[in-house]
Amino acid sequence: MKLKILLFANFRELLGLSELDMEIDEGTRVADLNRVLSNRGPIWQNVFQSSSIKVAVNHELAELDSVLKDGDEVAYFPPVTGG
Repeated sequence: MKLKILLFANFRELLGLSELDMEIDEGTRVADLNRVLSNRGPIWQNVFQSSSIKVAVNHELAELDSVLKDGDEVAYFPPVTGG
């Protein structure tokens, strides 16, 4: 199955890209995708092993146990801070 991964804010800056296309296995959950992405290197590990990242699938916030489908768009956002 194919996914489009979108990276926003400092994730885009840290990883040096704003999007990538990925092939995944059927039945992959958001948590599984996070593990796959974190295996790409130390910086990726810091980003995708954080418990405070926000994930949206097809423009809706998703839980770690959400199952992904072919053609899904998965967007990663850092925690929002400020005041």
